[in-house]
Amino acid sequence: RCLKLILQHLPSKILPNATNPLRFADFCTRAYDMGGVTSLLALNSLFVLMTQCGLEYKKFYPSLYNLIEPKIFYVKYRTRFFKLLSKCLTANQMLPAYL
Repeated sequence: RCLKLILQHLPSKILPNATNPLRFADFCTRAYDMGGVTSLLALNSLFVLMTQCGLEYKKFYPSLYNLIEPKIFYVKYRTRFFKLLSKCLTANQMLPAYL
């Protein structure tokens, strides 16, 4: 429960005020790898770190595609997820440097 609360506030209240937001990269990637609702909440923070701080996360797209399952249509944060999914799939700065 505390983890979900932190992940909800991380992209809007914590990362913009952190002197080095990349320090939260490990925390966000581990939360993202947990799956389920935790991954949905961590996705927003990872998006911020990747687009604004230059974080490269090689497993991002495979993990993102794994989140797309029928049960995603019934979770509480589905609207947020689909907005972020659209942003992730259309943002050019999200492409890894090795491509």
